Amino acid sequence: MKIKKRYTLSKAVDSHKDQSYVLYFLNQEQLAHSQFPLGSLTKEEVRAYADEYGLVTAHKQESQDICFVQTGDYADFIESYRGQPSLPGPIVTKDGLKVGEHKGLIRYTIGQRRGLGVSYKEPLFVCSKDIASNTLIVCTADQLHTKSIIVDDVNWVSIEGIGDELECEVKVRYSSKPQKAKLIKGGHDAQVKVVFAEEIPGAACGQAAVFYSGDSVLGGGIITVAM
Repeated sequence: MKIKKRYTLSKAVDSHKDQSYVLYFLNQEQLAHSQFPLGSLTKEEVRAYADEYGLVTAHKQESQDICFVQTGDYADFIESYRGQPSLPGPIVTKDGLKVGEHKGLIRYTIGQRRGLGVSYKEPLFVCSKDIASNTLIVCTADQLHTKSIIVDDVNWVSIEGIGDELECEVKVRYSSKPQKAKLIKGGHDAQVKVVFAEEIPGAACGQAAVFYSGDSVLGGGIITVAM
């Protein structure tokens, strides 16, 4: 949709199938040549149309995994693609206490609790990764939450940018709910600081942070610092 000489991007009608989180990087030139014909339909309506026109996929079972990874093991796929294994290394707490050994950093995600293979006085969660030292860093639940993040490589979609600050909602994961936050202008045009109204779990460097105003995608970028 084009509003006030600017192409915009909105959430899909079907919130369970909305892909706006992974489309925030589309620039104005790309949006000018993009169409999303299924955005106004629910999955049930799409299946009904497919059934009406006799398409073989009308009743096909849905896949929630990466479609091109046949075995479902994305870590094995990455190792095969890179041509080298992801090496094991230490698991340490934020205080530097070694509590175990990991099986390769690519096999763990921020916020993960299950499958760590460590024994500790209270549940531990993955909170960060030190790529240089091949170290998996874990923490307790109360240490996992984040109040603010720095976002770089920001691409503005439905707006040209912000002034000093802007109230909006922010998603830090595809499946997470948008959280109320304030955007504060960063050190350059492609950087913002995000301050959440309440602490959130699972914000990780390297993930996308996408900014929303209602159903409209304001923009987004890559988390470079989580505080």
